[in-house]
Amino acid sequence: MIDGVQLGGRAESSGTAANGTGARPTPLHVRPLRWLLAILCALWVALALPHVGAAQSGDAVAWAGGGGALPDPPDGYETRDEDGVRWIFPGGAEGDYETLRDLLPDAWETLEDDLGVDVDDDLEVRIARNPDEMRELGPRWAPPPAYAAGVAYGSSGLILLTLSAPDTWERPDIETVFVHELSHIALRRAVEGHELPRWFVEGVAIHQSGERSLERVKTLWGGHFGDQLIPLAQLDQSFPSKPHEVNLAYAQAADVVRYLRRDAREGRRFRTLIGELAEGETFPKALSDAYAVTEGQLERDWLASVGERARALPLIVGGGTFWVIAAFLLIAAWRRRRKQSKKRLAAMEAQELADEEAIASLEALAEARLRDLAASDEEGFLIHMAQSPVPAEADVPTVEHDGHRHTLH
Repeated sequence: MIDGVQLGGRAESSGTAANGTGARPTPLHVRPLRWLLAILCALWVALALPHVGAAQSGDAVAWAGGGGALPDPPDGYETRDEDGVRWIFPGGAEGDYETLRDLLPDAWETLEDDLGVDVDDDLEVRIARNPDEMRELGPRWAPPPAYAAGVAYGSSGLILLTLSAPDTWERPDIETVFVHELSHIALRRAVEGHELPRWFVEGVAIHQSGERSLERVKTLWGGHFGDQLIPLAQLDQSFPSKPHEVNLAYAQAADVVRYLRRDAREGRRFRTLIGELAEGETFPKALSDAYAVTEGQLERDWLASVGERARALPLIVGGGTFWVIAAFLLIAAWRRRRKQSKKRLAAMEAQELADEEAIASLEALAEARLRDLAASDEEGFLIHMAQSPVPAEADVPTVEHDGHRHTLH
């Protein structure tokens, strides 16, 4: 916690079983099969879900407010005030601003319908070109996490977005990230700012933004088969900061909320849960009233559902089909690695060729310079010799005979 602000904090290693005990070591011969099952399950789940672009690089949510005014935007940024929303964006990103501005009304109405309550829609949205500028646009008392493509500050209604994702600097799915952050703001306002578990906040945002990520599903199944799922109690306050662990935390959060909202009846219970939270009930009490389960029972039931889905996979695809798919995936993975290796080798060869050409050019220049120097030295030497008298041999005895002088040896 920083000045009452809940951010993505560091957590200890996630290598513990979901029951809170130390993770059981997995035999070496079982690990490849488990990872294969994880990949197949991920494909099965992904194919069963509608395809929607997923937010990249994660996000963070800041629940409470802090002190100090927001920094002024740097030069080259524009400010627009429309319908209670202040937009700040770089001059070259007017198209992105217009896209998000047009998306906002319907997205906000959908969030309100899902939560079952009307909430204030005053916002400030700051769009940055890259993560460094996003940090400059954010509050000094609570800068965005290094991994975040977006961040929501619930108390002030502030949303920060970057047009370049951290680490990769690729363009994120800005619309999905925007709705994800809107969900954080709407949820906080719906529950009157009362404290909620971090996994619930993030899981709701993933659900409401319609994110379907094959990578996230693979991460969840990998955590399940590797006995590395993080206990929800550990995710109540903050998420880990290490890339793999934070990805697993998001994957779990998404799947727990999916489990809570798995049918229409659960949707009604979800709105009951939000209503009780808005009235000031604690999350455990509101969960018990709406779903008739404790947090511990919810976690056990969810883990059981994960295990059932894992066991159901071979039955769904059939024994023979299962191994055909497995073989196909292994061949596809081998081909992909081979293709990547060829690309790397081609790049290395191209670099080596460029280096050799550069070295050859330098050697040619050096040789030409040496020839010039040699020619210059030789010419000077010849001129010097032509101008210098030949010294007589001193102290060598000579004799003269018939008009000729002879040297004695």
